[in-house]
Amino acid sequence: MKLRIRAKLLSVHSEVEVSTTDKEVVYCADTDPLSSPRLTRLKDAEYRELATITTARLDAKDRAHHIVMADGHTFDIKRKFRTPASTVESYLTVEGADWQVVMTRGWTNRFEVRDTDGRVYVEARQVPMERNDTYELNVKILEHMDELMVMCIVARSIMAADAPANAM
Repeated sequence: MKLRIRAKLLSVHSEVEVSTTDKEVVYCADTDPLSSPRLTRLKDAEYRELATITTARLDAKDRAHHIVMADGHTFDIKRKFRTPASTVESYLTVEGADWQVVMTRGWTNRFEVRDTDGRVYVEARQVPMERNDTYELNVKILEHMDELMVMCIVARSIMAADAPANAM
């Protein structure tokens, strides 16, 4: 399944949409601009809340996120670097679930969502020369779609926050 994830231009609530290639919105996320810690809500196409994502606003080291799914399942995501001397390749550990997100920076950013056995569920690549950090997603395995979209939204936001223009 091919999807696109992109931020809405000039959005006060940091809105992100996940849509099909036909531009049909299947997921959306919005962030409360005044919340502390930062609170993001993932919703489906009918705007039913599927998950809440919280993160500390000033956490530049781990970029830790706490996720609570609508069914009550919780997990935590933290960023790690493959080698401390390079920020080109990093990964997200997902504590409380059997997932890992591998992120690679280069001319365009890319990431993959994998299970503990190494099976790739989602491949994503940044669309070059397009505004709003747009990523094309190739969802290879449709199981756990809500959790996969949470991880894709978190990975996209971490990669945007880690961009050299946003460095502190």
